[in-house]
Amino acid sequence: MSRSIAGRSPPLSPSGESISESDYAARYLGLDDRDCFRQAFEEAGMTSPVGNQLTSLIARKNHDYETEIQNSSYLRREIDLVLSVNSLAGSFEFIIAADAVWPDFTGRTAADLPWSHG
Repeated sequence: MSRSIAGRSPPLSPSGESISESDYAARYLGLDDRDCFRQAFEEAGMTSPVGNQLTSLIARKNHDYETEIQNSSYLRREIDLVLSVNSLAGSFEFIIAADAVWPDFTGRTAADLPWSHG
């Protein structure tokens, strides 16, 4: 599986192909990793992974997710969605999203933000 944050990139199917965002949202969004893999395999007509196979799939998904999250920027609406779904919307004093710090249509950059000045 790859990242599932805000529906940007759904988990991979048992054959390694991407599942569409709409299928991910309809079938897997509310499931934990174990149940997500089990359901995806069952829907593909394959035996559900157990033991080391399941642990390995989850570890690969976590590694891929962590790599992706370190190399990605998310828009405020995407962050808000993930926080809302996980009941964390009020848990952060500051949220700095990609659309707040990278050049926008007015040409502003992170240096133009009020908190970037000492």
